Order: sequence, then C-alpha cells, then structure tokens
Amino acid sequence: MVAEIPFKSQREPTPKDVAVMAVDLIDQGRSDADLERAVLDAGASPRTAECAWQMVPMAYTHVLFRGTGVRFSAKFRLVNHILRIYVIRYFSEEPIYTAAHRMAMERILHGARKQLLMKIASRSAEYQVIGRMVRTGSKLADLSLAPPIIPTRDPLPNGIPLDSLQVKTV
Repeated sequence: MVAEIPFKSQREPTPKDVAVMAVDLIDQGRSDADLERAVLDAGASPRTAECAWQMVPMAYTHVLFRGTGVRFSAKFRLVNHILRIYVIRYFSEEPIYTAAHRMAMERILHGARKQLLMKIASRSAEYQVIGRMVRTGSKLADLSLAPPIIPTRDPLPNGIPLDSLQVKTV
C-alpha cells in the first residue's frame, strides 16, 4: 500500500508534506527507493526526494537521543561520489530536516511512544552507530558523533574535491 499523496498539485510539496510522507512510508516498511519515488511523484525535485529518506531518519534520531548526552554534529557532508566532490552543510539549513525534527518533537510532546520514533530513527546510520557502540559497552553520555557523510546525485555547485576530505574511521 503506497501512502496517498494529498498534496499532488502543480507546486512542489512543502518540507512538512515531505516529512509526513516519509514517516508514513517508513512506518509502512517501505524501502528508501519507494520513498524517493513517491516524493518525486508528488512533484518534488530529485534533491528533495533524496532528503526525504536521508534527513527524516536523522532528525528522528537526534530527537530520540535528546537529553541522553549523545553529541551530534550540527553539520554534515553532502558527497557526490561520481563527481568526487562534497560540500559541508548545517542541518538547521535543511528544510526537510527541520520539518522532520519539529514533527518528531511535536509527537513526543503529544505522548507518542518511543517505539514509533525508533522505527523511523532506525533508518539512520547515526542510530545504527549509537546502537553498536552501546552494545559494545559505551555509555550514551560518552558518544560524540562526527558529521555524517550523505551521498547525493546533486552536482553540488562550488563542491570541494573529495580528495581533500580526510575521514578518520574508528
């Protein structure tokens, strides 16, 4: 069952529309590809469709772990591996992220169970890393996550050569 697209029109869906659609489809167990296709079919740009499956789970992860001591970066790296370039961006400047973050906060304020948030957040690589670290004995308060690397097909005007990116793995 595909989520209905209540905002199918001539205009691009709002960030809130996209966040709602993403949460509904993830809750239904749909794949990232299904989610991206549905957002494109609703009239969104390809980058907005990518953001739906990338930013919504991260926003939910950040809300889910608020107050636990986990430190998240305010930035992320958007990487086009084909063109071998990247840009650094702030989560707070990503409309889909901010809409999803606000939505997750509202759900908590209205008594949503953590299981619902976890189902959405579990699609995030950050959520998976936190889980792995806790299972190996780390405490949440000791975790500080580096800026995530997010793939894109976007041409990234003003991109920095990927060869200049130094990534340390732990």
